[in-house]
Amino acid sequence: MVADATEAAMTQAYSPDPRGRVIKATMSGLSARQAAERFGVGISTAIV
Repeated sequence: MVADATEAAMTQAYSPDPRGRVIKATMSGLSARQAAERFGVGISTAIV
């Protein structure tokens, strides 16, 4: 079975644990950009 373009473009949500680490880092003073780079996620994921 071949997935259509919509399915291929969809991404999987981050699990709560890594997201929590990113949030904790930003709440501790790290900028969203720095936290995103550190944890390898998109900047929008690191914005609290």
